[in-house]
Order: sequence, then structure tokens, then C-alpha cells
Amino acid sequence: MNEQTKTTETPIDGYLAVITSFSACPHCGSTYGYYSRVKISGTVDYQCDFNGNGENTNIADGFNYTTISKTYRCIECRKIICQIH
Repeated sequence: MNEQTKTTETPIDGYLAVITSFSACPHCGSTYGYYSRVKISGTVDYQCDFNGNGENTNIADGFNYTTISKTYRCIECRKIICQIH
């Protein structure tokens, strides 16, 4: 990793504050953002009207999120921007 890559020993919540200091990918310059891999589980009631249109703006409220990746990657070039140890 290059010298612009940040590493931290803090929990994920604390780490998010570190990654938000980036305004672009240090590798390709993309400003699209970054991602990490998470496992999502849970049960929700998916609601539709009688025309089949869904109105489920709070659907994610019933999910449980577990981070399974120890890296944050650029959406554009997919290179690692930061790691969690």
C-alpha cells in the first residue's frame, strides 16, 4: 500500500471517521466512493398496494448488518483504500 493508505486499530465505527477524510481514491482519483463487504440478515414485511407497487422506505430497519471485510475498496478501481486490523 502507498503512503496515503490509512490503517487503524480502532473499531469500525471509529474507523469510518478516518475514511471520510478521503475526498477521492488515492489510486485512481475516483470520487464515486468506497465499499466494504457486509453480511445482511433479517426478516421484514414487504408491503405493496393492489397495483403491485412497493412502498418500503424503511425496509432496511429490520436487517442486521455484520461487516465481514477488513478492507474498504474504491468503487471504481476496486483497490484497497484502508484496512482494519
